[in-house]
Amino acid sequence: MEDLNSTVGFSSLSTTFVNEGVGALLNRICVRAPYFALQDLAIPSGGTVTCNFPTEVDPGDDGPITMAELARHSAIAGLCAVASSFDDGGRRYYLARTGTMTPLSDTEYGPGAIISAKATGALTSQRTAQAQCAVTVGGGSVIRVDIGYSVFTESAFGKIFGYLRRDTEDDLLFNPYTAPMPIHDVRVETRSATAFSKVTPEQCIGHFSGYPAMPIAYLLSAKFELGAILASEILAGRKVIPTSSELIDARALIPSSTRVDLSAVVEHAAEDSCTINLSATVAGEVAVLARASYRSA
Repeated sequence: MEDLNSTVGFSSLSTTFVNEGVGALLNRICVRAPYFALQDLAIPSGGTVTCNFPTEVDPGDDGPITMAELARHSAIAGLCAVASSFDDGGRRYYLARTGTMTPLSDTEYGPGAIISAKATGALTSQRTAQAQCAVTVGGGSVIRVDIGYSVFTESAFGKIFGYLRRDTEDDLLFNPYTAPMPIHDVRVETRSATAFSKVTPEQCIGHFSGYPAMPIAYLLSAKFELGAILASEILAGRKVIPTSSELIDARALIPSSTRVDLSAVVEHAAEDSCTINLSATVAGEVAVLARASYRSA
């Protein structure tokens, strides 16, 4: 687990892109379908992209899209914006390191609402980048997502993360991202909960070709689920809805087939809401820290 201080070949799951120049952009980024699922991607200007977000995970009664899937699409839109902001045509790997998801309104939308986004971004150094994604649902601005990335050239990524290298099958006929990352052995105590997860290389398809690694947003889906279980327990068994989240620090790129231990601890609890601190550790070392807030439905 490393600390974070070719031609595009899409499968049949790929989106059809409509804007001239998008193909060149896709050669600059590291993610592939089906993890990459942005629709109608366009580049109105350097450093800016627009797109629509599909809903691949059933959000249930929580709205038009889950918080983890929103984080996934926003991070990808953001790295596309960064990749479009400079003339160097080399491929880079953008690893989300930090992020915040801030609601801009309390409007609730049911399943089926169109989700669109405008992302802007740029390199802040040779090794870092920042992006902001404004997400609208049903035509109304509802969420802003800010993302910070660690950035690696293709050659640097190969040298640093060469231990991940293995042949991968990029044309699988299933999409693992249509469901949250599975969690196992959930244990809930008074103000904390634990579980673990583990994914195969096939469950990391598109992240990345030849270097299968656990996607941060996929991991967040497991952490948010554990957080929701604990939040429901804290709020007297009531159904809970996530309201905001923060990726505090993604310290490591986690190889596939690695056991990840998950922990949720109550930071703050009120009568109808609570905030949960979430951590993921690998072999006793903290890999990802996050936080999520929930309210009773």
